Amino acid sequence: MTATPMQLARRTARTSARGHLTIAGAAIGSCAFVCTLTGAPIVSLPNPAATGPQPAVLDVDGDPHLRLRGTVVASDDDARLRFERIVPEATHTLLVTFQVEAGTFGAAGDTLEFSGSDWHLPDAQWFAREDYIVDHMNDDHIAEMQAMVRHFVHVDDPSPRMLCADPEGMHVRTSAGVHYLPFRHYCDSVKEVALETVYLAHTAMGKQTD
Repeated sequence: MTATPMQLARRTARTSARGHLTIAGAAIGSCAFVCTLTGAPIVSLPNPAATGPQPAVLDVDGDPHLRLRGTVVASDDDARLRFERIVPEATHTLLVTFQVEAGTFGAAGDTLEFSGSDWHLPDAQWFAREDYIVDHMNDDHIAEMQAMVRHFVHVDDPSPRMLCADPEGMHVRTSAGVHYLPFRHYCDSVKEVALETVYLAHTAMGKQTD
């Protein structure tokens, strides 16, 4: 199944986790970020900044080029917990959540323009059960996790840990760092997430998959 351009754009953001932020025309510099379940970047600012809503631009590190335009607001506790789960080592004085209003993705001459409604994913039925999914994978499927990171990111780690999931993939920590493993499509239910993790595991272990 071929990913859509919008899936690839969101995948670029979730995989990169670094970018250059400009707020109200002032360059903030290189920043770490993670994305919420629905795709809004949660950005770590290395220097204090005003917490009121302000216009911003985020140029995501990576190729093809991804530029997001929108508004930053102070992050809530849920966003902070998600950021610190994925990037506990990051230092910051403020976390802001980037509400995407528009963006571009792609190389010069072949650029996709999109809106905020194109970027942000709808809420999925399983969001309240994310911790259950993560704990289940880490407690009961360590062999499958080992196979996935060995196959997809070429890391041989006896103790990989799933950190979180979103409707289009999951983050896994290994001895080499944090990696993003994408699903084939948007997952709206726990069953769909389970089927996608089974697909990744079977692919990694060389088993026949549907």
